[in-house]
Amino acid sequence: MHKLLKTTNEGQSYEDLLRLTGNEPLKDELYSLGITDICLSPTDTNLVWVSLSGFDAASNNPPNVKNRVFFSNEAGKNFSDFSEGLPNFPVNCITYW
Repeated sequence: MHKLLKTTNEGQSYEDLLRLTGNEPLKDELYSLGITDICLSPTDTNLVWVSLSGFDAASNNPPNVKNRVFFSNEAGKNFSDFSEGLPNFPVNCITYW
């Protein structure tokens, strides 16, 4: 249903990162949330962050919010939750600092 496409040859071909084993947590969240932004490190394109919309309905304590920002240090081969400490609000944009 959802796709997160990556190209390494200027758009001649694409790889759907959500089909890769290890990206199930991100794929599962996309059934109810949408991607709001994608950020690449300007110095290392292996570092990728993806932000998601929506609220964490399961969280009663904002420091325990999950699944609002996902991070990969393998150019999207594996994404993990990177949301610890965020308030329970949608993440509309993300930037590298």
